[in-house]
Amino acid sequence: TPGRCSGFLVGPRTLVTAGHCVDSDLDCGAYKWVFDFKVESSDQTAVEVPEESIYSCKRILTQELDSVANTDYAVIELDRDVYDRAPLK
Repeated sequence: TPGRCSGFLVGPRTLVTAGHCVDSDLDCGAYKWVFDFKVESSDQTAVEVPEESIYSCKRILTQELDSVANTDYAVIELDRDVYDRAPLK
């Protein structure tokens, strides 16, 4: 299934995404976070990603989705450290 949301790595196992993407423990358990997911042409029908590039959400550290305050973010802990790329500073 193609991606639903994107995010960015801010720590060895900490990822930031939109709050509407992960707003419950059910969402946390249901979605995978995939690095190196690439579609390189409009006629591409499959994407292969190494298993080590696929991560699960261990828990939601903080999440906010508030249309009045105009906030929409979630910070999640991944199931393991990401070793092959540097987090954003």
